[in-house]
Amino acid sequence: MKRLFCLAVIAAALAGQASIAQADGVEFSVGQTGESTMTYRLGVQFDWDKTWLQSDIGRLTGYWDGAYTYWDGKDYKDNHSLSFSPVLVYE
Repeated sequence: MKRLFCLAVIAAALAGQASIAQADGVEFSVGQTGESTMTYRLGVQFDWDKTWLQSDIGRLTGYWDGAYTYWDGKDYKDNHSLSFSPVLVYE
């Protein structure tokens, strides 16, 4: 199953090469839960290029985060998810 996942990641990267090239950030994460379920995540981030509430202390900005996650374990084998969310950052 890991081989299939790797092929899917490569295919997604090649298919979305133009989008990924314009992304402000790309990430790949691997993790393990307490129940020995492995998770694999491929994500991209796109900055908003806007600033709100700017002051001497800081400013509010943000970015879009989109990702594909795959779970591989006993109880959660072959589960997939797509996520897309706004992220606010005060810096």
